[in-house]
Amino acid sequence: MKSDATIKEDVLAELAWQPNIDKTQVGVIVDKGVVTLTGTVDNYAKKRAAEKSQYVKYHLYDKKKLYL
Repeated sequence: MKSDATIKEDVLAELAWQPNIDKTQVGVIVDKGVVTLTGTVDNYAKKRAAEKSQYVKYHLYDKKKLYL
């Protein structure tokens, strides 16, 4: 099983490939393998892009903390 730090690095790397997401707008918290995205984005497309990130979708995470 990957460590929380490794999962966080992987998620951040995947988010970096999303061209419409500013890394400063989305935070990543990992606790016991559960990924939570936090922050504020300015439109729904950016929110969905972050949520659909290929790595993120393989983990449980709290979508409610990513606000428009």
